[in-house]
Amino acid sequence: MNNRIRILSVFMIILFVAIIIRLFYIQVIDSAYYKELGIGQYIATHSENEQRGSIYFSRQDGTLISAATMSNGYILAITPKLIKETDLVYKKISDIYPIDHDIFYEKVLKKDDPYEEIAHRIPKDIALKIQDLKISGITIARESWRNYPGGSRAAHVLGLVAYSGEYEEGVYGLERLFEKELVNSNEHTSVNPFAAVFRNLGNDTNSRHDIVTTIEPEIQIALEKTISDVQVMYESEGVGGIVINPKTGEILAMAYTPSFDPNFPSQATEESVFLNPAVSKVYEFGSIIKPLVVSAALDTDSINQETKFNDEGFIKVGVETIHNFDNKGRGVVTIKEILGQSLNTGMVMIMQKLGQKNMRLYFKKFGLRDKIGIDLPSEINSLTSNLDSNREIEFAAASFGQGFAVTPVQVVRAFSSLANGGVPANPHVVKEIRTQDGVIIKSFEPTFLDSALKPETAKEISIVLTHVVDMSLQNGTLAFPHHSVAAKTGTAQMVGPDGKYSDDRYLHSMFAYIPASDPKYLVFLYNVYPKGVEYASASLSKPLFSYLQFLISYGTIKPDR
Repeated sequence: MNNRIRILSVFMIILFVAIIIRLFYIQVIDSAYYKELGIGQYIATHSENEQRGSIYFSRQDGTLISAATMSNGYILAITPKLIKETDLVYKKISDIYPIDHDIFYEKVLKKDDPYEEIAHRIPKDIALKIQDLKISGITIARESWRNYPGGSRAAHVLGLVAYSGEYEEGVYGLERLFEKELVNSNEHTSVNPFAAVFRNLGNDTNSRHDIVTTIEPEIQIALEKTISDVQVMYESEGVGGIVINPKTGEILAMAYTPSFDPNFPSQATEESVFLNPAVSKVYEFGSIIKPLVVSAALDTDSINQETKFNDEGFIKVGVETIHNFDNKGRGVVTIKEILGQSLNTGMVMIMQKLGQKNMRLYFKKFGLRDKIGIDLPSEINSLTSNLDSNREIEFAAASFGQGFAVTPVQVVRAFSSLANGGVPANPHVVKEIRTQDGVIIKSFEPTFLDSALKPETAKEISIVLTHVVDMSLQNGTLAFPHHSVAAKTGTAQMVGPDGKYSDDRYLHSMFAYIPASDPKYLVFLYNVYPKGVEYASASLSKPLFSYLQFLISYGTIKPDR
């Protein structure tokens, strides 16, 4: 009996101490929270979303900028049957905070309804003033909502939060993919009262976390301005862009227009605008694929810089005839001229020297046939099954970027191999997951595919692509006299409504990396169905070169020539 009494006494002492500690947390540590709950006269809502972590952009100096956070305010609600003097009540409230006259009177008439909301997102100081009026039938309720301070900035990366059944949750972008990390996993569950006593006594492994992205806001803003100007100028169906560090795969900017403001998703005209085309759409990109095929041929010694080709303006592949974009021949040309003048005939010759087996192998090594597994939702895979055939025409078309389709992030990964010594870097958009106190609980290190090219091949193709840029003289002056820039444009026919290649629908694209000798930035732009312009060199070269000038200044890139 004595032992039982001792055990019970010890248990009671432990329970008493736990209760004292719990009361300390409630009355001291969490006191502000409970005071906030007490603002409501009758009810005080506490949104499930209030426990959602924040998402941040990160500047190059390490400064974090809020991209998605929680904002708090108050709801003004009424119990209609308790409102006695409607005109007087309306005047008293409107003198403090303007409310819609028609909405107020309409809802006051619903006498059988115990609760009607009149206004949302009222600041705390205003809510307290309304509460001090002590009007019967007036309720002040606490609310919180997801706020995107930058509006539509990087909207396709961030995604948005919306109701899915009873609760709000991430439905697109990072908000969706990192739902569990952003939200306390206990928020939707009941808590045992006894277990709640011990809350905060140990490590809370279920607390919400913050996401730090690789997006640099200044680079993002400049990219969005660039693609918006292109879309307006050419009335394009859409314009997108991606900027990465080709040595790490960090996505510094990613944008597409038309876009949306996640603060006001209901303003979007159609649901498809919420999808991120960089990962959820595939395109035939055309001539920007040519440097990849040339580099594969150089890497296998199928060709070299001295290889010559007699261009007649057309070339026969089986029963098919392939022409240059202008149907003109150039005579004897070099590899540099094949790329510089974007000759389809020359690319078919290079493909034939490379061989189907090698071409299939290098498309795999560049990562064009596999998903990236990027940290964004809804990624789809490329459409490259035609390369599994043995029909030469399929490989001929692929040599100049037609007949197969890849996502923008897949093609950016392939280009990174040219800028990163032959090693493709996997693009990614999340840098860290942190606790609310700033403690890093997970860092996302760069990942790479196996080497696709020998380092000397990557260097060689970079020199060739730099020559391509230098050939585009502006008034006899190099576009970039103090910095080496490697770049290539691409113009591809798009499939029309009839399922056939159209003669007036084109996809323009262009990539560049700077400085070509030691790349810091790789930029990729794509312009979907622009009007009144046929070639990518006309629609994208000037905007992309202007953007590179911004990056030179922003990134303080030192001259390399």
